[in-house]
Amino acid sequence: MNTFNSLEEIYSRVWEKLELAVASRHEPWRTASVATVRENHPELRSMVLRGVESSSKIIWFHTDLRSPKCTDLRHCPEGAVLFHDNPDHIQLRLNGLFELDSRSSLSEEVWNALHPSSRRCYQC
Repeated sequence: MNTFNSLEEIYSRVWEKLELAVASRHEPWRTASVATVRENHPELRSMVLRGVESSSKIIWFHTDLRSPKCTDLRHCPEGAVLFHDNPDHIQLRLNGLFELDSRSSLSEEVWNALHPSSRRCYQC
């Protein structure tokens, strides 16, 4: 079990674990529970963490823009994310605003970097 001596150590470890989760599919935080709101009720699903930008404090996931969760976010951008690492006994709960990003240079760069077989997951 980890022992932390300061909030700075915890903060640093959280971002380190998030970055590791993006890099390795074997990391416990690779898959998170992501909650949106639909008709005033929570909707929860598992999603794969796809990116982390620690300098601007942003994490991101990929999704099909036609999915119900995107409709949820268009109506109510508030949501929550839960990461759980059983071996390390660390849980991270995040609450905040989600943003659907399909037109920025970052989303275009990420899309272009996807393997063609991965792109098919998001196309008809």
